[in-house]
Amino acid sequence: MKYAFFIDVDNTLTYDGKVPERNIKAIKTARDRGHLVFLNTGRGFFFIPGFVIEQTPLDGIVAGSGMYVSYKDEVLLSEELPEKELREVMDFLISKGRKFYLEGETSVMSYGQRFDLEGFHEFYSVEDLFTRFPGRKHEKVCIPGETSEEEGKFYRERFAMVTHPHYSECGKKGHDKGTGIELVLDRVGREYVPVAIGDSMNDVDSFNHARIKIAVGNASDEVKKMCNMTVSSDKDGGVGEAIEKLT
Repeated sequence: MKYAFFIDVDNTLTYDGKVPERNIKAIKTARDRGHLVFLNTGRGFFFIPGFVIEQTPLDGIVAGSGMYVSYKDEVLLSEELPEKELREVMDFLISKGRKFYLEGETSVMSYGQRFDLEGFHEFYSVEDLFTRFPGRKHEKVCIPGETSEEEGKFYRERFAMVTHPHYSECGKKGHDKGTGIELVLDRVGREYVPVAIGDSMNDVDSFNHARIKIAVGNASDEVKKMCNMTVSSDKDGGVGEAIEKLT
């Protein structure tokens, strides 16, 4: 049996700014045996930490909650938020005095907060964004802080929304971590058994499209109840343990 592993990044594959050696070793061994390994992250493609790409042997990436999908050197999907809805949401956020940022394929655009990192840019109005940075693909809107009921209703009317304890994110309707899995399987073949490994509620879409669902030990109890298996924490190389058990 051949597996296609779809692995969340934050608090799953990575811990404390690195990929645990057990994860790297298990992924390399699995790929040598003919299995496939993909990142499956809500982060926009550009926002994936460089060390993850450098340290992890991969067959492809699902990023931006299904907005960007690749297999080896082939880009299977490269989507962006529709401009009309994006403008409406940005106008709304600015009118409420909210800070936010846009994650994309080649950059992160920030309104109201500074990031001192290469590839991050500040903009000061909706028109400023589109005038100074034309042609950028924005995969999702991230809004730090709590989301009120009014705000949530406004976002959900226009985008697919995921709420986290300290921020919310808005992506394109019809795209999520699960649709990314389906697109990969259409390309590589349905003989591969999809395995999703994650830690939080933003991995639910992955679990819904996987035949084997695995929670790392630091996942919430709610997530663990959804899964077939719970392994060690991110700190202890739970991803590596999961792959070792299956391969």
